[in-house]
Amino acid sequence: MNKIVVNGWVINWARAELSKSNVTKPIEAKHLAILKLLAHAQGNIVSQQHMLDTVWENTVVSPNTIQQAITQLRKLFDDDGRNQKAIKTHPKLGYSLIYHAENNVEVTNTPKRDNVLPKAMLLLALLFFLPVIFLLIYRQVPASDITVKKITPITVQGEIVQSVAFNKATQDIYYLVKNNSLINNSEDRDYLQSLQKQRLDSANVKTLASNLNVYGAITLASNGKHLTYGKRSKHAASKKKCIQLSNFNLNTNIEKPLLPCGKYFEHSPTWLNNTYLVYLATDKNRNNRLFTLNTSTMVKKQLQLDTTHIEHYDVFDNNLAIIANGVLTVFSFTTGNNAFKQVYTKTLSLHFITAKVRWLTAEKLALINDDSIQTIMLNGKSNQLKLSGMQKINDILAISADNYLAILGQQNWSVRERLLTGNIDKNIGESNYLESKAKYSSESSDIYYLSNRSGLSQIWRHNNQGIQQVSNITSPVEDYISVFNDNALLFISNETLWLQAKGLAAVDLKLNLTPLRLYQANDQQVLLSAKVANEHQLLSLNLETQKWQTLLKREVNWAQNVSENTFITNNAIGQLEKYVDGQQANINSLPPLTLQWRYFWRADAKGNYALYFQDKNLNVWQFDPIADTAQVIGHYDINALFMTDYSAVKHSMLSDNFVAERQQLVQLQTTN
Repeated sequence: MNKIVVNGWVINWARAELSKSNVTKPIEAKHLAILKLLAHAQGNIVSQQHMLDTVWENTVVSPNTIQQAITQLRKLFDDDGRNQKAIKTHPKLGYSLIYHAENNVEVTNTPKRDNVLPKAMLLLALLFFLPVIFLLIYRQVPASDITVKKITPITVQGEIVQSVAFNKATQDIYYLVKNNSLINNSEDRDYLQSLQKQRLDSANVKTLASNLNVYGAITLASNGKHLTYGKRSKHAASKKKCIQLSNFNLNTNIEKPLLPCGKYFEHSPTWLNNTYLVYLATDKNRNNRLFTLNTSTMVKKQLQLDTTHIEHYDVFDNNLAIIANGVLTVFSFTTGNNAFKQVYTKTLSLHFITAKVRWLTAEKLALINDDSIQTIMLNGKSNQLKLSGMQKINDILAISADNYLAILGQQNWSVRERLLTGNIDKNIGESNYLESKAKYSSESSDIYYLSNRSGLSQIWRHNNQGIQQVSNITSPVEDYISVFNDNALLFISNETLWLQAKGLAAVDLKLNLTPLRLYQANDQQVLLSAKVANEHQLLSLNLETQKWQTLLKREVNWAQNVSENTFITNNAIGQLEKYVDGQQANINSLPPLTLQWRYFWRADAKGNYALYFQDKNLNVWQFDPIADTAQVIGHYDINALFMTDYSAVKHSMLSDNFVAERQQLVQLQTTN
């Protein structure tokens, strides 16, 4: 297939892009596969089912996936559903392509299904299934000996599944589904959940309860008679928020508190046996402690662990796995003396210190992160694999040696520019993928952002010529910043700092530190946080000399330099702090407020600098920490939630915005 023109745009199949005059547009892999199906059909109708079977083979997608893809394709071709100059809709039948071929192009007949999927799509499918394959290794056999035999969707109506529990004795599945509508009288505008019941071998769904207000995961009692979870509620007298452990009786469908509201938020329980359960208690500083509860005596006991905060934990056959202080520790519970004995410990890489931990077998654990999965055998062996594409495994539950329940997640975040004068919004590089962390170029009208549309999170550039991928390395880009007056990009990937000059390949700087976040750049001087000799520090790094100065020896969430001897950071509860010559100084001009997200030191058209940030009351502030003056200069709303950069010249900001979420429950079957 050579040259095909659609509504004036030429399709370049080899480069996966459209071109017209001097303008080019990239085509996402899934969209390219759909285009090839339509082109092969030579103007004939291609059904939605054929698209799903071919492009999304063995992948669970929501019912409106095809419509969304067609909408995005039409946008690429300057078309829409009303004009239909590029793609024609045939109601209840499918779609056809409106095009003409040039230079005696030969378009073959529609190939057999086995040959429809192009090599690029086969590669993407392989990249999707490899994480599943690694996750599902139940016994110690090579990864190549484990294959996915079947993926069976359990939820198929676009539900957002939050948590799942399974009764092996009865083969009943219990899962929480987020309700679609917001409850207007809820102060926090929380989504409430419905509790569903379904047998593993049946498509019949029974709703056990609606409008549950569950916090965290549900767990099935060892006797199978009730579900236990953290429930949001309020103190009867003080009306203060509370999260208390509650039981849901599966025979009567009645919910009752297991523990009264206390000083901690008590949630995320897991049963050790018929008598004991383990749960997390979160204090006002958001630190998690682990408790056991004897449900016969109602005596609770805090586990004395060498940590003030636990990230995640999981229980399997009286074995307790905990992630805290960057370490995975496994304990064995002895019912005789009601005590835990440490049996395994492993220091985790930085990428997994906040991962979710799940038991797959009595000897095997899975660490589930946003884009990575690591399996760990208690005999010391482990495997790690980066996830690619939009879909990821949010949670997994073993049914048997080769059978699993999994929650497959897919999120769509978009980058948006908000002009504060008039509150006008503009989407940047819109797609069905995850776009985030957009930043203005300091020397042009370009906008950079992270996107996983090419498989892994990489840096992309947006301007009036379209969009273009800038970075291209084999691991996801986690953070980035423009340096050397926008002639290069500095970014973090795989716990390493990379420098990429325009037109050149990225170079590993090989510094003796572990970068965490990049905050600010002034030519070659960069403000960042990192771990140096395993200690959290705020650093000022000179890229030319590759030497750094330590500004603060503690963990920092964000920071900005405002002068040669003054920088701004914030504390754990989201309040700004000013440091002058290394000493904390007072801020008098700001009222007590909590930051919404990031803040940026920027100059206006006259060269006057100020710090710009959002607060939790939907205000945008201009703050001069040198003169100690502050004022509200604008407001934001749900369409501009998380500011990622600010332009004082344009009086505009870039923001991360959540668009859609899908979390579907599936059954995964494997074979040797």
